[in-house]
Amino acid sequence: MSGGAPTNVHLLMSTVMSGAVAGASEMTSATVEADGKRMADKIAGDLGNFFVNQAWIPPDAVKKSFF
Repeated sequence: MSGGAPTNVHLLMSTVMSGAVAGASEMTSATVEADGKRMADKIAGDLGNFFVNQAWIPPDAVKKSFF
C-alpha cells in the first residue's frame, strides 16, 4: 500500500498543474488580444495625427481620443 500514496500525490499534482497551465494560457491569450488592440489603436492614432499634420486629411477625420 505504501506504493500507492506517491502515485496519488503525483496524480493530484499533475492535475493541479494542468489546470494552472490551462488557466494561464487563457489569461495570456486575452492579454495578447488586448495588447494587439491597444497597439492597433495607437498606430491608427499616430498615423491619423501624421496625416493631419501633412494636410492629407482634415482633422475631423481622426477620432478625438487620438489627439
